[in-house]
Amino acid sequence: MTNTELNILKKGTCPTLSGKSKLSYVIGTDDNAVYIRIAANTGGGFYSGEWVAVKDIEAALTKTPDEVTSLALFKLFKGKSVNSAGFLLAVLKHEGVVETVKGKKRKHTYVDIARIANLSKTSTKKAAPKKKATARRATR
Repeated sequence: MTNTELNILKKGTCPTLSGKSKLSYVIGTDDNAVYIRIAANTGGGFYSGEWVAVKDIEAALTKTPDEVTSLALFKLFKGKSVNSAGFLLAVLKHEGVVETVKGKKRKHTYVDIARIANLSKTSTKKAAPKKKATARRATR
C-alpha cells in the first residue's frame, strides 16, 4: 500500500488471542480499498503497524476457510514481526470475520469479511438533515 492518507472508518480494541494483553486497531479506506492495521499493544509483543488490504486478508482466509490459523495471514506482512499475523487474527475474531473452532483454541473458521469490507459504504452515507422543530403558539 502507498503512504496515502486514509479516511478512518473505525477504531477499536480487543484482547489478543491469548488474552494476556489488549490490541488497538484501525480500519481505514482510500478511494480504492479498505485496510486494517494494528495500532498498539498493551503487552510486550512487537508487531508491524503496516496497513493490510482487506481483499488480501479475504484471499488468505479463503484458501483454508475451515482451518484458519495465524499462519494463513503471515505472508501479508513483510517480515516484520511474528506477532503481527496473530494480532490480526485476534482483530478478525473480534470483528466476527472468523470464529474459534469449538475445542480448538488455535483454529478458526472463516465466517465473512463483509462487515469490514462494507464499512466504507455505510460510513460514507450522509444522514438526512433533521427538521427544525417549530414553536407552536397555543391558541384559544
